Amino acid sequence: MNFMREFLKVLNAAFLLLVIAGCADDDAGQIVSNDVPAESIDTQPQNQEEESCWSVVSTNVVKFDELDVRIDSLECPDDAAYQGKWVEQQIKISSSTGAELFVMRGDEVNLIVNSKLPPLVFHYVKGSSSNIYHAIYGFDTKPTLVQKFIIEKPVKEEGSDWEIKGFYESDGVAMIDRLRVKDEDVCNACREYVVESLAVVDGTVEVRAVK
Repeated sequence: MNFMREFLKVLNAAFLLLVIAGCADDDAGQIVSNDVPAESIDTQPQNQEEESCWSVVSTNVVKFDELDVRIDSLECPDDAAYQGKWVEQQIKISSSTGAELFVMRGDEVNLIVNSKLPPLVFHYVKGSSSNIYHAIYGFDTKPTLVQKFIIEKPVKEEGSDWEIKGFYESDGVAMIDRLRVKDEDVCNACREYVVESLAVVDGTVEVRAVK
């Protein structure tokens, strides 16, 4: 009887862990609007076992003040080695001395040019088997590289998982709409989303409206 009682306790504990895992917040989205020195930014290192098949097929380098912003397009010709995923892009930001300040790799990296935004802004996209993640990164470039904001879950173009609506102007201010989870304490399948209209003012993100 004692053995059966302990066995049932173990089963109950395991079931509870599975329930908690199923309700974990893996796609809530966030706005980060802080000045973050480049040295402290997590650059998401890659799995070394997956690196062997990749090669750079094209490069675009853009100057931002004293910084070099390099976007490499990479290709993996070995379908079996990378489960059919063939093309990725990597953004690398370096100082005038060649020191790497920031590196991030995903499926797509697109620079955004808008005079009402910080000097360096890009749209980052990373796909997986269950989700396509979108985020907008904004940086100041003087006197050194400083991350100003990250806007996750910008609203997508209707009918597209890869394109976003992007920034628009309202009363002379750069705006963008994003999705936010209404209640993050419920399971993924139970979630409802609201649309936040965000304004970017002097590199800081402000919520102007919620729909």
